[in-house]
Amino acid sequence: MRRITCLALLSGMGVCPKLWIADHGFPAVPVLPLPQLPNWLTLLLVTLGIGGACWGLFFGPNQSELVCICSVVILIVFDINRFQPWVFQYLTMLTVITCAKKAPERALAICGFVLSAVYFWSGIHKINPIFVHVVFPKLLSPFFPTVPESYLSFGWVVGCFEALSALALFWRRSRTIALAAVVITHSAILLVLGPIGLNTNAVVWPWNLAMIAMAIVIFGRNRQLNVRVTRGSWLEWAVISIVGLLPVLNFVNRWDDYPSFALYTGRSRQGAVVLSRDGADRMKLRVPSIKVALEPGLEGESRLDFDVWAEKTIGVPPYPEPRVYQKIADEVRLLSSDENALLFISDREGRFQIFPHH
Repeated sequence: MRRITCLALLSGMGVCPKLWIADHGFPAVPVLPLPQLPNWLTLLLVTLGIGGACWGLFFGPNQSELVCICSVVILIVFDINRFQPWVFQYLTMLTVITCAKKAPERALAICGFVLSAVYFWSGIHKINPIFVHVVFPKLLSPFFPTVPESYLSFGWVVGCFEALSALALFWRRSRTIALAAVVITHSAILLVLGPIGLNTNAVVWPWNLAMIAMAIVIFGRNRQLNVRVTRGSWLEWAVISIVGLLPVLNFVNRWDDYPSFALYTGRSRQGAVVLSRDGADRMKLRVPSIKVALEPGLEGESRLDFDVWAEKTIGVPPYPEPRVYQKIADEVRLLSSDENALLFISDREGRFQIFPHH
């Protein structure tokens, strides 16, 4: 399990290498009010993170996993856009594996709980009308350009299927069926998001492959594994709280989307800035990477979509929270010398609203 997690982390970082360097063409948003890390220190932390993961992959359990975890966490503190859901999952699992070396069976069980929680919350968040009527048809568009209204009801099944598969993994009798359902789910995701389908968000391709491998190792090879809590260790309760319970707060906007595994739900917020013509021209000169994300607007204005900009430069979507979009907008205003640039952030229903300059 350790080797799969280390390989998965390395694969994810390899797909989006610019995300992990200092000057990657997209505004870095630190978790705390900290100055930007110098290039040499960022490179050192990345080297330690990759080196620790490689050591854990090839040479077995030791303190290298802890070096990897600490290095990646520091990198995240200096740019929250690195706190992608797959990074969160891998770091959680590596922490469990590292802290529970003397009890490998319990470590495997806790990792199984993490995996089940990812499936459960990802499914629960998809049970909403926006996913059914907007996201679901878009996912099917490479294969079915128009989805009949009567077929949209299958969109409700997607989230239920994923959440029920997660619950079925907890019981030994239903584990074989649940494991088959998990493999089908990931295969469908790879088909839809991969080169044959939408050919987008390539960073989740290795994530889905890793999830299949993890599910087989945890639940397929250990059919008698008890995923439920048997002892009240601090590690188990911490994981249960962070991964299993806190995501419910996302429904009242008290817990972020990514640590809640709210992915492809249609309810994640999006951000964009509208620049004046002069501001857009100045921005193009200082940050050439924005050219791929600028859309012409009314009266010579230009709309800068944060999702498109991030995916084209750092290979992942930005961290989808209003406070992050506000920091990105502040950086855009600074670089474009356009103090009147307007920030638009969508609400949970997809309606864009102007956010005041703070």
